[in-house]
Amino acid sequence: MEKIYKPIYLFGICALFLFWTNGNAQVTILENAEQTDLSLEASATGTTNRSALAYNPLKGVYYSVNAGSGSYYVDSYSANGELLGSVVSGFDYRGAWWNPLLFTFEGNGYSSAGIYSRTIDPFTGAATAGGSIVAANTQPDVQSVGDLDTANYELIYHYDGNIFRYSRLDDQLQGSAVISGLPPGTVLNTWTAFYTGIEDMEYGMYDYANLRCVFLNRLSEYVGHSQLPATAFPASTVNITWANRLFWVFDADSTKWFSYEVLEGYPLGIQDRELDDSGSITIFPNPVLSETQVDFEYLNSEVSHIRLLSVNGALLKEFTNIPSKSITLNLEDESAGIYILQLTTTEGEDHYKKLIKK
Repeated sequence: MEKIYKPIYLFGICALFLFWTNGNAQVTILENAEQTDLSLEASATGTTNRSALAYNPLKGVYYSVNAGSGSYYVDSYSANGELLGSVVSGFDYRGAWWNPLLFTFEGNGYSSAGIYSRTIDPFTGAATAGGSIVAANTQPDVQSVGDLDTANYELIYHYDGNIFRYSRLDDQLQGSAVISGLPPGTVLNTWTAFYTGIEDMEYGMYDYANLRCVFLNRLSEYVGHSQLPATAFPASTVNITWANRLFWVFDADSTKWFSYEVLEGYPLGIQDRELDDSGSITIFPNPVLSETQVDFEYLNSEVSHIRLLSVNGALLKEFTNIPSKSITLNLEDESAGIYILQLTTTEGEDHYKKLIKK
């Protein structure tokens, strides 16, 4: 029996949570994946090489890309699966993801085509025909389907049994590791790896021979798998993705993306938080190499303390004895990646800003 899936909307949900918790210890792999009732039917504007989905949490919109040609279309869907529209991509996609730092829908292309940022409709959130190359990409294979590691601001790719990591900031190779510890008989999807955002099971892949969603840690070591039903499509090259905390497989026979719950007990992450965009708090420089200045002169009350949090809500540093207008923070010892600053006022109000460390 298919499990009924109710889409999670960003706004309104935020107000229900009073505290940030890391919660990674509560995340478990479902032994048997549960297919949801949410599917996305592809428009008749390309091939069956649908290669990735991205999810815009601000608008509740999914974006589906088709590999093989810039003449194929990008499909946009509402959170409940309604097709909102299709536009010519103008870019030969492979991977696709939502960049929570820049609030943009991005993707990597064939070979060294680059990282493409697509313009979206400011009202509906649907993809438009506009966009541009915003960064280079030195992916390990011309067909590699990339994904964005939002915690470390790295692009991850699979090639020939290895996971490769490249900086989203400057396209430099950060490292690679051989995938190890897989169960006997595992046969992985050739070109696709994805990022989950969960500590100790950061990466995911598809064992198409056994219909399993496979999880790896950041060292590319096998940590477990979730068994998909026998009806799942055995996608061998592309046709799998991760979006909105669900594992997706594109069924080339029915031309639909089908979604599966494979994990439970998610922590709250960066996309579940309502960030301050009022202009009352500014951070410069951002991205930061070592020191950055946080200005909060226009807040209605004084700041009592500032916390540096991971994207999953874990407390990393706390600053007290806060001046009345601004403070300089030294983050030289922190790793490159995306962070959240939590500013708490003397009246008990919390304000959140996003920060990136280079």
